[in-house]
Amino acid sequence: MSNLLALDFDGVICDSAGECLYSAFNTYAAARGLQSAGSVSDIRRDWYDTFYQMRPYIRDGKDYFVILYFLEHGIPIESQTQFDDQSAAVMGEVCSLAEVESTDELEQHFQDSRRAIRARDEAAWFDMNPLYDHMRKGLESRGPSFEGVYITTSKPTDAATQILYHHGIRIPESQILGKDKVKKTKAKNSQMEAVARAANIELSEILFLDDQVSHLTAAQKIGVQCFAATWGYITGAQVEEAVQAGIQLLSEDEVQDWMEGV
Repeated sequence: MSNLLALDFDGVICDSAGECLYSAFNTYAAARGLQSAGSVSDIRRDWYDTFYQMRPYIRDGKDYFVILYFLEHGIPIESQTQFDDQSAAVMGEVCSLAEVESTDELEQHFQDSRRAIRARDEAAWFDMNPLYDHMRKGLESRGPSFEGVYITTSKPTDAATQILYHHGIRIPESQILGKDKVKKTKAKNSQMEAVARAANIELSEILFLDDQVSHLTAAQKIGVQCFAATWGYITGAQVEEAVQAGIQLLSEDEVQDWMEGV
């Protein structure tokens, strides 16, 4: 078995949902004339809890604004299909609220707002992006060279790199493949192909760990060995989907041992 690991970032290595809620909420609040939040704890607790429940359904940053629209309007979401259908129905209105004309511009708006918030207090922004303890230990066991470890993320590469550095994980930026380095095609298949090229290996030699089952089932079809992280942003229904697809589930304890031993 190869020891080439391709690791998702949000929901696998880093619990970024609090930061995403904070960044999206303050941007959305400005557009809606709502009171801004000085910290995550200032956001209504019921919104915070429901945001975490909906987090597994998002595709990219613009969907955080959609979640806030659902929260404001009391739209319940209980499945990926429901999230996708309702998102399509309200996306035009959400774009209008943000004063943008397309979903691409809405995504850029979220990332620009996030960067501005980060720039105001970078240390606080990093602290809103804690690493899962077992993943931190697993990564530390692969240092200092981090040979055979790649990170694939929908975040900008520099953001993921600096969050890791802030928490003491100094993996080379060349081994972090963010959205600015690899254009997203189907799920993360383009990133899997980029990892294979960078490491000069076959797709079948990659061990891919993610909490988004749609990414895993897509990668499975091109021969990647796939594993589902059960501690991140994953629902019971998605766990069932992974099992039915023959994808191995890994707990935090299991993945730490797995990373230390692969």
